Amino acid sequence: MKQPKVTMPNPDNPEGRPVVDKIRTKQAQMKLDEVQLAFTDWALKKPEVAQELFRDYNERFNGTVDRVYREPAWRHYPGATDDIELYGHQKRAVSRILQGNTLLAHQVGTGKTYTMVTAAMEMRRLGIANKPMIVALNSTVEQFGREFRELYPQAKVLVPSEKQRDAKNRQRLMAMINTGDWDAVIIPHSFIDMMPDDPKREEAYINEEKDELQAALIQAKAAEGGRSVRAKTLESAIKKLDSRLGELQKRKVDEGMTFEQLGVDAMFVDEAHQFKKLSFASQMETVKGLDRGASKRASSLFLKSRWVMENNDGKNFVMATGTPVSNTIAEAWTMIRFLSPETLKRFEMERFDSFAGMFGDITTSPELTAGGQWKLVQRFASFQNLPEFRRAWRTVADQVWANEVKEIKLPPLKGGEVQNVVLERTEAVEKQIAKIQQMLEDFEKMSGQEKRDNN
Repeated sequence: MKQPKVTMPNPDNPEGRPVVDKIRTKQAQMKLDEVQLAFTDWALKKPEVAQELFRDYNERFNGTVDRVYREPAWRHYPGATDDIELYGHQKRAVSRILQGNTLLAHQVGTGKTYTMVTAAMEMRRLGIANKPMIVALNSTVEQFGREFRELYPQAKVLVPSEKQRDAKNRQRLMAMINTGDWDAVIIPHSFIDMMPDDPKREEAYINEEKDELQAALIQAKAAEGGRSVRAKTLESAIKKLDSRLGELQKRKVDEGMTFEQLGVDAMFVDEAHQFKKLSFASQMETVKGLDRGASKRASSLFLKSRWVMENNDGKNFVMATGTPVSNTIAEAWTMIRFLSPETLKRFEMERFDSFAGMFGDITTSPELTAGGQWKLVQRFASFQNLPEFRRAWRTVADQVWANEVKEIKLPPLKGGEVQNVVLERTEAVEKQIAKIQQMLEDFEKMSGQEKRDNN
């Protein structure tokens, strides 16, 4: 998955950092495409090779059939009010959640809240879980609680008020979660990174990430030498993990309980697209838009999700969002990584590059930079091998579009289509753009040390 790049000495500064030869780089990338096509042509002309490839491909990707989830025979779930009846897609989603981890990729307006509430209560009724936890947006926690009680008026639900969410009352709330016999506990997103994890488990997770980066570093040094950009990037990432590990070992652990001690054995995460930033190693450092950084809240949720799954036969974890993939293919891989690591293992895609190589199509095209210059940029242009991608995606995703649900009537778009509003560039904006372009041009002429000093 590493794209070739051709460099040459900088004519303005021969002793400085080499510059990319755009023409030869494009030629090298086109040659790589030719090599890949030539390999395909060669393999198809060799019956024994083609047969082996087809067999391996079919075993990995075509041995999965979509499971069918059916609606229950009753109109209303036990314990729920008779005033509200769930739609068919909601009942099917509940049946699916009860059988395994699920991504509720339901478009806005299709009723994800009632689906999660019903699934949580059914888990309690059937003995699948004793204490489900729902993680909602800070601004919708109380609304979530109201809708929960509308559907299940007799339910015992712990919904912290705004006052209970501050630092003083957080430990008291943790004790209430631990000791109470709750049908469900609803907490805000902000609690995820504040709720401590077992330090030993956190250390093991960091070391696991570090091992992955060490393996990628060995590969990079073998292929490109120790001074390559990728090797230096990986070394920097490993140092950051060492720093995180050091901080963890020095920190004072709160006297209060960790997540593992709360007794939570099922977890539902609403608006889950806010937790899509998990770190991973990749050789595709030149592909634009591929964010390999990690957010603290996503890493913390990942640890908590693993705890829930490890103690419940790999089940009882649900993510819900109307926008599961909004930017890059990495988000799709991250969602599957959260919910079904065994799927990635079965398809031999535990590493992101294997997943991207199978399902992502990388193209190189010119793009106008902020400085007004044209630059060759690599990015994921589209998905490929869509039937196989769909099989992998459907192992976790329960996807519903609003226009598929006849009972839901959304208001029409004004004018019938999206309208662009174009504003003329003012003189002040033009001057500011010119100023920024000049700053970027001056920056590009600096040496590496000068850039670091001015950064």
